[in-house]
Amino acid sequence: MSTHRTEFTCQTCKKLDTYVTSQKHSRPTTGKFCTRACMTAFHRYPFSREQLIKEYQEGRSIAMLARQYGMYPSNMRYVMKIWKIPTRKSTTWHSRLFEQKNPRWKGNRVSQQTFHQRVYTVYGAPKECSMCGTIDKEKIYDWANTNGDYTNRSNFRRMCRSCHHRYDFQRGQYPTKLTADIVRHMRQEYTQGHITQFQLAKRYGVDQSAISNAIRGRNWSHVT
Repeated sequence: MSTHRTEFTCQTCKKLDTYVTSQKHSRPTTGKFCTRACMTAFHRYPFSREQLIKEYQEGRSIAMLARQYGMYPSNMRYVMKIWKIPTRKSTTWHSRLFEQKNPRWKGNRVSQQTFHQRVYTVYGAPKECSMCGTIDKEKIYDWANTNGDYTNRSNFRRMCRSCHHRYDFQRGQYPTKLTADIVRHMRQEYTQGHITQFQLAKRYGVDQSAISNAIRGRNWSHVT
């Protein structure tokens, strides 16, 4: 039995397809949809493919389109998938908060933590230290501010956690009762045996563990 092939354009996804009929039909038939999903979408949704593409390219998100037509976002994604509409790269909710077009954008009237999060959003997590040059994957790396101005993203440098703490201590960012000169003098006195750690702790108003860590080099390791 011979067949007859007729080309047609799907009314939903506008894809060129072929409709096969046999000579047994008394009258020729023409196809309208390439798949059952396209047929369902054509009769179910109150918008066309061209209208959806136009509104999506104007900047509306999938959630906004779903809310406009009374649908769930998952259903809207399914429609765009079967209609082969390319979608924008999705972003996480916290990264969208740091875009200036966001209605919740507060500019520079934010906390220090938010400034750091903006740097992480733009440049990603650091994987090396610009101070010591280490690239050890087992270490923790931070974006460290260099001059106290958190509004400019160029004022941040990649540092490992130890270099970050050392840099902040040298800048005097963390309030501490010990200084580099005190640590040197304290180590000299303790090495000569003139004083104990408890006496040093009482003199400088700190805990004995802080004196022990400073003398043994666990803290203030950059002071020689």
